[in-house]
Amino acid sequence: MNGMKRSPALAFALLVASTAAIVLGQVAPLHLRFNYDSGTSPEKWKPAGLSLAIGTITDARSLEDGMRVGECQAVGPSPTPVLSLTPVPDFVNQALQASLAKWKVNVSPEADRVLRCEVLQFWVLEKKRFAANVALRFVLEDRAGAVLFQGEVANDDSTWGKTCSEKNYNQVLSLATQRAFVDLFNNKEFRAALTGSH
Repeated sequence: MNGMKRSPALAFALLVASTAAIVLGQVAPLHLRFNYDSGTSPEKWKPAGLSLAIGTITDARSLEDGMRVGECQAVGPSPTPVLSLTPVPDFVNQALQASLAKWKVNVSPEADRVLRCEVLQFWVLEKKRFAANVALRFVLEDRAGAVLFQGEVANDDSTWGKTCSEKNYNQVLSLATQRAFVDLFNNKEFRAALTGSH
């Protein structure tokens, strides 16, 4: 009889444990996909047939796991790591390619200007909101490797939304990244170096 009396309690404990595991496992690894925002672009931008080569994009964040892109504090008793199935440099490259295409910049490996990038920060924190912060270091060189411009840009974005939603993570990381690109292209020194109008 004692064993039978314990079984409902045991069943309840197992239910609680399995529910907790489901909750903690809700933040599945993300398929990072860049979503271009049509309302976010450089000011007074007239590329006039400008060409640019995209050089190396490296992950310079100080993280033990390079696939870590954030933290969820919205579920479970302790923070849950947010991981990506997409390497961060691949996402930044995808974002840069898409943004340059929208801004009428021709991306060509034969271009006279080469843009390299280091990812300094790429992070999303989910509490009550999804909040993303992105920081990038850019180096613009000529074909001979001479540095024409170097500088850092950073920007952010946040939104409300369904907890642990891949769509919301992608939204804030995409817009934070695109805003950082806009900051770069709005920089007068960068524009002068890019167009050769020193």
